[in-house]
Amino acid sequence: MVRRGRRYIGLCILLFFIVGGFVLWTLYKRDSAGLGQINVAIDGDPIIIASWQPDGERLVIVTIPASFTAQAVRGLGRYPVGSLWQLGSMEGLSGDVFRQSLEELIALPIQWSMSGISQSELFSLRSLPRVLFGEIKTNMSFASYLAVWWKVLTISRDHIVEIPLGASVVTDESQADGTNTAVISLEAVDRALTDEFELPSIRDEKLTVAVSNTTATAGLAEHVARMINRIGGNVTALGNEDVKLGGCQIRGTQKHLDSVTSRVLTRIFDCEPVVSEGEAYADIVVAVGTRYESRFVP
Repeated sequence: MVRRGRRYIGLCILLFFIVGGFVLWTLYKRDSAGLGQINVAIDGDPIIIASWQPDGERLVIVTIPASFTAQAVRGLGRYPVGSLWQLGSMEGLSGDVFRQSLEELIALPIQWSMSGISQSELFSLRSLPRVLFGEIKTNMSFASYLAVWWKVLTISRDHIVEIPLGASVVTDESQADGTNTAVISLEAVDRALTDEFELPSIRDEKLTVAVSNTTATAGLAEHVARMINRIGGNVTALGNEDVKLGGCQIRGTQKHLDSVTSRVLTRIFDCEPVVSEGEAYADIVVAVGTRYESRFVP
């Protein structure tokens, strides 16, 4: 009787872990669906962008000294990247200013952000309860954190790529008080990151992409194109449209809208798919509106 009871308890524990694991995996897949990469920005010194690349099972870690200065979103001006999280909190935007500013800085879609965790503690066993009980500020679900934690735990050292963005990506600008500020150059960042974040599924489709700006704010198409190119897209045309959109549209034939490229771009820019007969100058057209514009205006 005792043996039967122990067997029953053992089966219940096994079932608990099976069901719990399935639930966590389902939540993780829901959070990361559509992009493939898992990109996390971590506040600290240095600032860390950790990117899990499913192709080749690689972890790419980009570090940026907290004292380097970059443009903040929402028209807030230039600030040291180490102050972006606090700046967002002062604006009532939590980690959004931090995450979106880094997205624009390195032209990489970043799903998640974290603050209140040290570099040595990041993705360690002791960080799990702190994330679970909300001691670490993050928009990341525990399921997603646990999945990334497991990937980092099991990855071999030769599958980790470290890219420190150091002095080669900044220019010294003189300030009114006679001091110099290290300002990050986007062109230098692009040279440093090269093709590390390309998604082979997008690159291999070789679809051409045109980006249209439907707002009055100049330069939006260039920002979008830079991010598309970073993940392996092929932007061949930039332009403007007279009809202002609120959100984003992605246009193309049904075949092109069903492509991996279209699905990923729809996810990144929250686009509405619109079937068209196709444009002579590109397979896919991404038209951005006032929602994306809000990143750059007060």
